[in-house]
Amino acid sequence: MGIKPPTGHSVSREQLLRRAIQGRPLNDSSPTQAKRPRPGDSGVDGVDPGRALRKALGHEGVSAAKAAPSGVAQRMGPTARMTLEAEIDGRLNATARDHFGAIPLHDYQALQSGSLNLRNPDVRTQLPASVQESYDWYFETAEANDWGTVRVLQRQVGDESVYMVATTTDGSDHYMELFEVRGAPLGSGQQMDGETTQWDANQGDCRQHLEPYR
Repeated sequence: MGIKPPTGHSVSREQLLRRAIQGRPLNDSSPTQAKRPRPGDSGVDGVDPGRALRKALGHEGVSAAKAAPSGVAQRMGPTARMTLEAEIDGRLNATARDHFGAIPLHDYQALQSGSLNLRNPDVRTQLPASVQESYDWYFETAEANDWGTVRVLQRQVGDESVYMVATTTDGSDHYMELFEVRGAPLGSGQQMDGETTQWDANQGDCRQHLEPYR
C-alpha cells in the first residue's frame, strides 16, 4: 500500500507502522531540512504515539499535534500497534465490500476484469494459502459437480490489491469471499440475482448454504 506522507514520498503501511513503533520520524527528511532535532520533528505525538500515524493514514482530521516536552517521541507499544492495525484493516474491509458487493455475480462480463487463471500453476502458487483454500472449497463443491463456476479476481481497491473468490451457480444464488493481498479475510456473503451481496457475520458463513450439496 503506498501512503503518501506530507513530503510526497510513497511510504508503505508496514514502513509507517515500523517507524511509529521505533519512535522514528514518519516523514523522510529533505536535504535542505535542518539537522538539529526539534520538538515534534518525529511526527509522533508524545502523548499519543499513534495519533500522527493515524493522521498520515487519513484516520484523523487535520489538527495540531502536541509535541513531546522533551522533543523525544515515545515508542508505540504492542497494544497501540494492534489498535492502529485494526483501524487500518477495518477501513480496507469496508472499502472492499463497497467495491465488490454490488458486482452482479451472474453477469459473466462483470467478472472478466482482473480474472486469474488458477489452472496455471505459476499463477496459483503466487496466491495466499487462504485464497487457494477458498477457491478449492467452492471448486470441489460447485464446479466439480457441474452446477457452478468458480473464479478468482484480483483488483485494485484504492492503494490495496484485493482478491475475490466468486462462485456463480446454475440457480439464483451466488457467493463471494474477499481477501487482502496477504490473505487476511475481508468479508464473505451470498448474493441473489438482482440483489447486492448480503455479508456474513463471520468469514465463510455463506458456505453453510452449500454444505448439503458437497
